[in-house]
Amino acid sequence: MQTPPPEEVGAPLEAAIAAAQDGGSLDDLAAVFMRAQVVVMLAEDPGPEPQSLSPLTVSTPQGHAALVVFTTAGKCSTWAHNAPQYPYARQVRADWVLEVVGDDYGVVVNPGHTLGFSMPPHGVARMKARGAPAGQSV
Repeated sequence: MQTPPPEEVGAPLEAAIAAAQDGGSLDDLAAVFMRAQVVVMLAEDPGPEPQSLSPLTVSTPQGHAALVVFTTAGKCSTWAHNAPQYPYARQVRADWVLEVVGDDYGVVVNPGHTLGFSMPPHGVARMKARGAPAGQSV
């Protein structure tokens, strides 16, 4: 089986983001997000079996911290100049991101890109309550 190009991996999530931005269902976006692969920028090389990760977080204009994720490595690399202290990246499941993010954190998808969105901490809590599978690793 061939691995799809990185741009194709993010295509379903980007299509769901575009549909939601055009007035589509946020529930549909949430369902696609929960199944999506996303890319996180990291401060350290995670190695093949990471025990812990130090992902990029930002402070949002609304005043809460948020974990930054990208739909593709390409979008991640275009943001690297903003955070040179995070030179590594790793693809992870979005449901895993929601499982490990702290209660006071939101999630920002594709910051600075047209196809992106921000989820405040209460939105993350709602998504967790929807049933992010627990106990699964990266």
